[in-house]
Amino acid sequence: MDFKQDYELRDINFDESRSTSPNLRDVPASHYNNTSKFKRFFGLIFRKMLGGSIKTIILRLITLALSIYVIAIISHPSTRTVTIQWIQDNTNSLAQEVASADQIIDANIAPYFKFKKWNKSPVTNVTLSHKYIDYNTTGFVWNLNVQPATKNEEEISSVSDFNVLNHDSYEKSTNCSSLQYTNTIKYSNWTKYIGDDLVEFRRELLALKNDLTKEVTSDDGASEKKKDPKAPDLSEEEIVKKYWSKFGAAAAWLESEQCYVVYSRVMYWHSGVKKMPHTSLVRAQAFDRNWNEIKGKQIPYIDVKAPSSLEKELASLDKELNLADCDAFLDVNPEAYDDCKVSNAKGTLNAKKRRENILTKHFITYPTMLDVPFNSKVDWAGPEDPRVITRKIDGIDEPIVVFNLPIDDKNQRRMYGIFPHRRVNNIIEFKVPDHKMRYAEKNWTPFFEQSNQASGTSSFSRGSINFIYSFFPMEIFKCSLDDGICEVVFEGKDLGLSDDASFGGVRGGTQFLPLPDVLPKVEGKQFWFGFPKLHINSCGCGEKFYRPMLSLLVEENGVYHQDLLVPFVDFDMTIPNWEEDGTKCDSINILSPNSIAYWEILDQNKEDSSIADYLALSVSTSDSNSQIIILKGVANYILGVYKKMDIKDTFDVSKESDSIIKQSLNCVIDNAKGECKAYGLLHGESAQETSKKSTPLENKKIR
Repeated sequence: MDFKQDYELRDINFDESRSTSPNLRDVPASHYNNTSKFKRFFGLIFRKMLGGSIKTIILRLITLALSIYVIAIISHPSTRTVTIQWIQDNTNSLAQEVASADQIIDANIAPYFKFKKWNKSPVTNVTLSHKYIDYNTTGFVWNLNVQPATKNEEEISSVSDFNVLNHDSYEKSTNCSSLQYTNTIKYSNWTKYIGDDLVEFRRELLALKNDLTKEVTSDDGASEKKKDPKAPDLSEEEIVKKYWSKFGAAAAWLESEQCYVVYSRVMYWHSGVKKMPHTSLVRAQAFDRNWNEIKGKQIPYIDVKAPSSLEKELASLDKELNLADCDAFLDVNPEAYDDCKVSNAKGTLNAKKRRENILTKHFITYPTMLDVPFNSKVDWAGPEDPRVITRKIDGIDEPIVVFNLPIDDKNQRRMYGIFPHRRVNNIIEFKVPDHKMRYAEKNWTPFFEQSNQASGTSSFSRGSINFIYSFFPMEIFKCSLDDGICEVVFEGKDLGLSDDASFGGVRGGTQFLPLPDVLPKVEGKQFWFGFPKLHINSCGCGEKFYRPMLSLLVEENGVYHQDLLVPFVDFDMTIPNWEEDGTKCDSINILSPNSIAYWEILDQNKEDSSIADYLALSVSTSDSNSQIIILKGVANYILGVYKKMDIKDTFDVSKESDSIIKQSLNCVIDNAKGECKAYGLLHGESAQETSKKSTPLENKKIR
């Protein structure tokens, strides 16, 4: 049965205005406190009980008394709270531990959805109504459980001979066919472009009248005037089109605020050349569940306690905005009318300024620009590549935005983090003592350990965050969110890896998320999922080729490794070229993953235990725009690998580790290059005009 049809049969509706799924927090107050119903009910019962023998009447009265007592106990607020808490605790305990990863998908998680607050979910009726298209997704597994090639005992003449046999066994027993895993993920035929009014944003920057204002107006058509003094002045729209770009939107759903927050890179280049940006900024926006922008969205800072008098002070200011009616003087006294207008104008301006000053101390108001100090007088200035990750603190979703920033005028860059919803010490630089840093640090992949996802904070500490610094070899940092000091918690070199097990073409893309909470945990293990970015050069489609990848990261006993890596996913999208005048593979061809806005499991099929899940992915093309695409069936794809492939339960640190990683990595690289070449053949010179006319959805089977 189709999951959406199953929802309709169970009357689970994703209407934003109400929750039709059973919600015990909302039921008791109306159910137990309706005394008029009780009176009518027990009145009828009492009249019927008076009939019969004395013994019967006594027994009936005792039963009635006990019933009233039980109802009174259940109806009492404290008892009701305990009952509800018991239900919630037992609901949470559905995500119990299992012994191995292949048991996750078999766990019965259906009872959880009886208590889900559907009106809090980012998944709407519109999301469910989209058509979803099958996309065959091929990845490669690590740590396959293989039967080693063996020799007869008499053929093993020495210990060294045995060691050589053990070293070669994995490579001889596996190839790309045996390591390959193919299954289906679905993608929506709907996409949403993350728009913005850059003309208005530019006006806001001009109103600041500071050094940044000068830098982002340093050309604005002046170069055209030098070439041709008679050239007309550029309009605001023409200036924005020629010198500005916005892309890399990193989106995250905040359940506590019932909105998305989106952080994008806004780029200005005074040279008119997109490859040579002068200044970058981080634009922050808020959107509702249907991806409509919310202008004026106010979210309180979590580290600033609003005074009890705040509401009274704001109410007083609002009263000041109820200005005098000047029209009463219009015919009687024109001079008084003019004075009234002037007085109203001054009063309105002052009241609005005072109100804004008060609010900015306690709230961040979207849309806005993140306040990141930097030297704006050099090229390549400002924060680049914002990525967002969230965590819950006391029921409040907090976003953390990580980005890279130059530390000198030679574009040497380091990684930083900003807490948009905090005011005190809200920017930190991440430093790794005793670790050699790259000249330009970027593309760190953030994730939280389970201990820091929902907790790890206190009045004295903000906890910590983890980063994937490198994928091949795997290198993991753990960084304090108090002072930014990081420690290396895992290095691939500890596995004794050779240079053949290294590859720099896998880089940071989205944040990595743990598997959804409703799924059971695996004893002694942690799992994360995300979309890294493939970056290879001269592979058959232009000079540089970027595409999303798909990765499943696992940690056990302090050892981090990937159980699955998909080299290439594009969900059948046709990518505009760098100049955005066609789709031919030239110079740079970019489809970049930015963030996972949400990943929600909605139900489980009773017949085969398959899962209905939806994931919102933000991607950018050609460093010029951002869009949201919805994926379906990601959980089934990930968990299915443990059913279809015989993966070892434990990644053993041994001499065989190098062979295990190197074998699968070679398959990933070969597959990625093959996909790049195939895309290039479809979008070369001869395919240029055909590509312009095609759409990503043509000739695809819709289900």
